[in-house]
Amino acid sequence: MTQEKTVGLVGIGLVGTALAENLLANGFDVIGFARREAKRAELKHLGGWPAASLDEVAQKVERVILSLPDSNVVEEVVLGPDGLLQAGTGLRVIIDTTTGEPERTEVLAARLLAQGIQLLDAPISGSSEQIRRREGVVLIGGERTAYESCLDLFTVLSQKHYYLGGPG
Repeated sequence: MTQEKTVGLVGIGLVGTALAENLLANGFDVIGFARREAKRAELKHLGGWPAASLDEVAQKVERVILSLPDSNVVEEVVLGPDGLLQAGTGLRVIIDTTTGEPERTEVLAARLLAQGIQLLDAPISGSSEQIRRREGVVLIGGERTAYESCLDLFTVLSQKHYYLGGPG
């Protein structure tokens, strides 16, 4: 696995699986974490690398994609006692595809920036099948430099991705 072509993925549900399939099909190595062992096994079956913890993901990547149910889970995964921030690694960009609460996303982005990590708020409009076919629409907010550093990922994940400015 090379750092440049390796991406973390947290959340391997319907959408996360579709994202993993597209990344793997386009030459990325995916190291992913899900709470349920069955989901981690599914990622391995697809050709990805299942991680036993969030710490393991954060130790191996500079960029991680979150595909989670809501802002509560995002905050737990990022800020919790076993969260991504606790790993103290070279993590530099978190791409959050969760449809979360804008105000909470803005607060999280500020907290991450204080730690030297950029947050890209990137919810995807579309079903998991549309996302699998790269037909989902990704609306991206965050620092432009972070967005530009992740264009290789957005291009693989969707035919339609739009940078809109700040997070939230």
